[in-house]
Amino acid sequence: MEKINIYVPEDIGAMLDNDAEMFEVYKKDGRTINKNKFLGMLITGYYSDYVTEAKAAYDAILSAIDTDKVSIRDKEHIADNILKSVVLPSVPSRKGKNPAKLFLKPTKDTEALIQ
Repeated sequence: MEKINIYVPEDIGAMLDNDAEMFEVYKKDGRTINKNKFLGMLITGYYSDYVTEAKAAYDAILSAIDTDKVSIRDKEHIADNILKSVVLPSVPSRKGKNPAKLFLKPTKDTEALIQ
């Protein structure tokens, strides 16, 4: 998998740099911040929580839909649409307001999560 470009506001980019330094996530030289490793740690650390929350919301939506009026397949389709369009946050378009550009090279630990 190739590098992924991630655009964030400048203050978020600076915050990520500071956090990587504070958590001492350095490259082998011990001086250079390893942003890729730090971003990978964030992804793997939060992925499980994200999946758990999304599954709980999906299950709650499924249970709220009356199965007597729709098929199970339609019920799952409706729940999926509600989850994607209402429950999960949408990412607003920043239209050129992303001055900080980060790169993420997926590793064996993060590639499947990113996919």
